[in-house]
Amino acid sequence: MLDRLAFQTAWLEEKNLDPRFLGIIQAMGDSMTPTLCDGDTLLVSMNQRQAMDGRIFVLRSSTGLFVKRLRILPGKTQLISDNDKYPPYEISADQSDQWEIIGRVIWVGRELL
Repeated sequence: MLDRLAFQTAWLEEKNLDPRFLGIIQAMGDSMTPTLCDGDTLLVSMNQRQAMDGRIFVLRSSTGLFVKRLRILPGKTQLISDNDKYPPYEISADQSDQWEIIGRVIWVGRELL
């Protein structure tokens, strides 16, 4: 498991990313395939916590961490898996306090064997 990655300062500045708020996690499972695969390394901007339609976020609930694409709808948010075999999960406005956005996934890296 990685605990550090190096990114060029110019790239971080171009993307307006503050290294103090970046973290890395490893994707687990196939729910976001083909976009993200099991074992991929994800760079997460933890100061980008405002829900954005169509973007991929790391979220936390009482059952753990999830990496999902968000679909913002009136009165609810859907957590979308890019893998069609997993249905969307809906969070109603009254359930939103049970979920926390940790940050937005902004980069993915994977090993090709």
